[in-house]
Amino acid sequence: MLMNMKDQPDVKPEHGPIRPLEESLPIQLLKVHDQVMAYFRPMLNRFGMTDQQWRVLRAIAAGVTDFAALAEATHIQPASLSRMLITLQNHGWTTRVVSETDRRQRIVSMTPEGWALFHAASAETEAIHAELERDLGPAYAAMLAALSAGSGRMAAVSGDAESSL
Repeated sequence: MLMNMKDQPDVKPEHGPIRPLEESLPIQLLKVHDQVMAYFRPMLNRFGMTDQQWRVLRAIAAGVTDFAALAEATHIQPASLSRMLITLQNHGWTTRVVSETDRRQRIVSMTPEGWALFHAASAETEAIHAELERDLGPAYAAMLAALSAGSGRMAAVSGDAESSL
């Protein structure tokens, strides 16, 4: 049930007013993410993939095959990644097997169909990257790279960047 504005309690934060939503750093970063992904989504749609599925295939292609490392590398919550891997398997793009050396570990790999999809899509990504960098300009692209590199420091300082934002 939605509350009417006049029905909401008059609670004031002890620390003072909260910044407007549009000035929230997490919201601003999400907007930038959406703007950047707008360049890639048409290509991903042509190949029948979501943004997150593409991140998983890219990570596997880069050699990340352990489930926990895959979740960390792709910034996808483990429960969501588990469901997504089922979808990727149903498409015939990935497989999961139990590690021979550690029965608790699951190893994810791409099938030949997954590799074919990855190579076809990755052939287009560099052209999209070039277009994006051309449209944004080198200073903006460098700033995004610096922000991304600094995100590890933010997580180290806060202990857990996601929960602190």
